[in-house]
Amino acid sequence: MDNKIKKCIICAIPNYETIQKNGKFKKYLNINDKHLNNLYCLLNNESLFYEEIYSDCNDTNDTNDTNDTNDTNDISYIQHKFGYSNDDIKILLELEKKKFYITSYKGIYTYKPKNINKLVEYIYIKRFIHDSKSNNVIKKMAEIYKMSKLRYPTISDSTLYSQLFFAYYVQSLVDEIEKKYGIDLTLDFSNFNELYIFLKKKGYVNKYYKEIIYQVKDYLKIIDKKLKDDKNKIDKLKIQIVEDSTRFNLKLDTKKTSYTNENFKLIKEKLEKIKTIK
Repeated sequence: MDNKIKKCIICAIPNYETIQKNGKFKKYLNINDKHLNNLYCLLNNESLFYEEIYSDCNDTNDTNDTNDTNDTNDISYIQHKFGYSNDDIKILLELEKKKFYITSYKGIYTYKPKNINKLVEYIYIKRFIHDSKSNNVIKKMAEIYKMSKLRYPTISDSTLYSQLFFAYYVQSLVDEIEKKYGIDLTLDFSNFNELYIFLKKKGYVNKYYKEIIYQVKDYLKIIDKKLKDDKNKIDKLKIQIVEDSTRFNLKLDTKKTSYTNENFKLIKEKLEKIKTIK
């Protein structure tokens, strides 16, 4: 499959792709590149499932009533924000060929059946353990760490902790830094590297890597115990998720579908038509 992004860039936290410890980015991805990269990771088994972040199905389970509805789940969610490029069509065809499934339980997730247990734990943590509004940054980072490792098992700790530093730890310092130094972390720095240099001079970087990370690791034990204690609930959740799953199906003969401009045009017409179905 020929994609713009030849190599999967594993990113647990959106918008922090390729960020390094010092706040510099190895490469910048635009919104469409990020979208393609996430699916490319899925197809190459570097991500165990794909979560549709634009889904508005969080509190509904009234899908899968008809074949037309299943068509909409399979196709329109992939690219309803950007339109369908040739790369998107290739990805859709590959998802069908490789026998992926979609579940519409409290969101939309694409996965392979062999990874269902990881997906179930991820959804359980997200819905019943994680509190995005919590002021406990240790708890929050530990939960995100655990969810990230479930989805991206090969992501390195160094990469993940760098992403957690800028996405969560820095945010927890905003009020403290403003009171102590009269500096607004969200406005007074032109880039993450400048922010990192300032925090390093003030001792916050050293504290993070010498203290905070170990507190996060300790809290992970609490999360693992919670998952073990809640095994019966997780098993019931698995049943619900599987019941709300369907095989990814474009209703095309993908074995005979070649990547020609004419076929791309025909498939795009079908996708745009299905996308308008309410």
